[in-house]
Amino acid sequence: MLSEFTNAAFKDIPIERPQPDVVNFKKFGNFPCAGQTLQKNMTHFRLDDSGYIAYQKLGKDRFIIGDPVIAGDRFEEILSAFLSRYPLSSFVQCSKKTALILKSLGCYLTPLGIETFLELPYRLEGAGRCDIRHLANCAKRAGLKIRELQISQLRGDWLCSTFAGLTNGAVRFSGELKFLAVSSLNEQIPGSRIFAGFDNNRLVGTSLFFPMYDNEKVFGYSEVVPKRNPASPKGTRVGVLLGAIRQFESEGVKVVSLGLSPFYKVKETYDSCSVGNCRESAKLFEMIYKYADISFNYKGLSFHKSRFRGIEKAAYFASKKKLPVAELLKIYRLTTGRWLPPVFKRKVREISISQLPSFF
Repeated sequence: MLSEFTNAAFKDIPIERPQPDVVNFKKFGNFPCAGQTLQKNMTHFRLDDSGYIAYQKLGKDRFIIGDPVIAGDRFEEILSAFLSRYPLSSFVQCSKKTALILKSLGCYLTPLGIETFLELPYRLEGAGRCDIRHLANCAKRAGLKIRELQISQLRGDWLCSTFAGLTNGAVRFSGELKFLAVSSLNEQIPGSRIFAGFDNNRLVGTSLFFPMYDNEKVFGYSEVVPKRNPASPKGTRVGVLLGAIRQFESEGVKVVSLGLSPFYKVKETYDSCSVGNCRESAKLFEMIYKYADISFNYKGLSFHKSRFRGIEKAAYFASKKKLPVAELLKIYRLTTGRWLPPVFKRKVREISISQLPSFF
């Protein structure tokens, strides 16, 4: 198959030329991080105008987010062509279908974490969702009002500075996120929507949603980075999300994705399925989830999403390396703008070497 392609056949197209990308996004952008493929700092690799692979480059490495945005029967064709040209590539948060193709192309494969999906209509009944029900009731008693805003409303007026002051509980530092998570309103993703919670006319929380498309029809939304004021009423984050869900239900939307819980249930996923083929990476990911909470609130994020009792699906990481330490640092850099969190150097000294599990 690869012999059919020449260097002239490959196209790496920056996001500054978006129109064909938007068309394909609305046809094939059916996975939770599809919206992130249209970020301004992404480059798109194509064989032709029928679809693309979105990636960012750091050093000599390229980092691909999600699945190819192309018809499913062309996944292997475009992935083979991409790896032929860029063998030093890592695939982040891809689906099982993409993962199996990459495995057949010689990549090492490891579960990256869990994506949580809520089927709509979403019901609060049942003992398993009592925590969510309690938080929703707290927000209601506090008088939290939920409204959908136009993103343009959050630019150039008093709401803009207020939005900038909101925080995300999973992030251990201030600053905007990119690549895997988008927390800036500067990314104009077609069909994106934002819902906000107000306490006495004071903006206290927001949730940004990117659409998931199937053949130009929105069938779901993916929550990107929810934010809230630390002094907001209890249940604000859940209240804003549920307010958005009720609106989506009225429009006939079928599913809402809560996004990725990184490094969550890696061992369980690896042991229970035959997709993964790199135990070294799986152990590394387990260590990050257990010991690297100072860089990102992995445990808090996964606990919060697990309380919704949604459908859990594994997302995967694929690379040509068995132990992708440098690649993970670069992904952290692309996402946060930092190589390490501010407290890392101090905290890492507190961890005894004897506490760290052996790889072998």
